[in-house]
Amino acid sequence: MFFLEDSVFAILPVIAMKGCMLWRQCAGDTQQDPKGRDLNQITSSQIPGFSTSDLLTDIFSELLGPIIIIGRDRRIIFKSRSFEDIVGLSLDDGALSCDLIILPSPSGCCIEAIDNYPADIGSGIWNVKRPDGSIVPVLATWRSVNIGSQLSLLAIQCTPIQSSASPVSLSFFQGIRQSTDDETVYMRRTADYLQQTLGCGAVAWIDMSASRCRLLYTIGLSAPDARVLERSLEDSCCRTQDILVAGKSGHKVYHNFTNCTTNRKISLVVGKMRNDISASLIDTLTASVAAALCQGKGAQTAFKSDSDFQSTYEAMTPAEADIMDKLLLGMTDKEIALLREVSHFTVKNQVKRVLKKAGTNRRVDLIRRFGQTKVRGNQM
Repeated sequence: MFFLEDSVFAILPVIAMKGCMLWRQCAGDTQQDPKGRDLNQITSSQIPGFSTSDLLTDIFSELLGPIIIIGRDRRIIFKSRSFEDIVGLSLDDGALSCDLIILPSPSGCCIEAIDNYPADIGSGIWNVKRPDGSIVPVLATWRSVNIGSQLSLLAIQCTPIQSSASPVSLSFFQGIRQSTDDETVYMRRTADYLQQTLGCGAVAWIDMSASRCRLLYTIGLSAPDARVLERSLEDSCCRTQDILVAGKSGHKVYHNFTNCTTNRKISLVVGKMRNDISASLIDTLTASVAAALCQGKGAQTAFKSDSDFQSTYEAMTPAEADIMDKLLLGMTDKEIALLREVSHFTVKNQVKRVLKKAGTNRRVDLIRRFGQTKVRGNQM
């Protein structure tokens, strides 16, 4: 329970309740045991022993989601059942080394990776290797326990990364892509947005289609780091993952997102992050790299014309027009309320009026209809 730290007392009632439920199941108060078998159809001699270890495994599997705990010797100490679902097989505690199933970077194991990550970073994009050889990218969040100066136990929570982005994020970046025929212009606009709005200090677009990687556009990235990233991506086999680059004062962490089609392989690499990588940021970056391979300005779209956008814009009050600007940037009600220094409920009502005047009742439709026009207008 070390990895729960101060929150352990908050979940004690939940642990007690879950333990009582499992105990009653084993005692026959309900019709099924923890494995889902009908107790009326089997005798006690047919039920395998249910130990305290089994009870704790069930409790922590319920509470913690997909998590694995390993020792300094890289052996598995604990794994939740939801983590086994990601891996695709049942793991025996202590029987496997963690580096056989967890791939934190192009080389090395998770213990070495944690040592190389800066101390203020607690999450990253890693990969889980399945028995069939397939790779599952995950958002890894880790907590460690050090005895003396050495890491002794490491708990890693692994949340699978969705292969497709949310419709709102994808529509936003598709609007940018379909506003120009020039791929480099899209990459520049996207890099500016990621740097200024989301705190990505370094952004690089890299073409992986040929035998050697080629930089297409960079901002905030040094030439030596760019060369290391190119070499790392040549060996990564089109994989979404973290890349660690050694520096004078420690390692730098870059997050790589790759999109592959029949003819093209494009990577978006971001680093020098203002905050730890998160699920919402991953969704945004996944959408931006997916839109990069969409067709440009000549594609058939359902976007309205500039004049239609202007007439809708002029029908709004100054506050509603500002709300619309922020909606087209993908901001949430709470983010808008914080910027405008008003209540969340005020913004919620204003958003309803904006959508009504725009002739829709969904944000994603607003972005599809006017996102391209607005982005083009801001860039000209």
